[in-house]
Amino acid sequence: MYRAGTIKAIWLETQLPVKSSPVQVLITVPKKFWKKSVQRNYIKRLIREAYRTNKHSLYDTLEQQGKQLALALIFRGKHKPTLQEIEKDIKKALGHIEQRVKQN
Repeated sequence: MYRAGTIKAIWLETQLPVKSSPVQVLITVPKKFWKKSVQRNYIKRLIREAYRTNKHSLYDTLEQQGKQLALALIFRGKHKPTLQEIEKDIKKALGHIEQRVKQN
């Protein structure tokens, strides 16, 4: 588990049923703070875009090591984020996960 600002990342090294992808991702925004689905879906789209643009380094590391991950990205913020804020937190989280994968 790793917390990077408004993003909490939880991952598990495991064998995934899909062999073609090194990571399976779950993105969640809790209803506790974001009651309207429009707001939750907007934040999920921001997280998906930030993940999509920054995942390549993690993918390369996992493929070199022959590992696969199940990854959950949980938004823990209480204010409406911008793409830049989300992207900064995603970069930190993915960098931390990449370092931990290299250590093991």
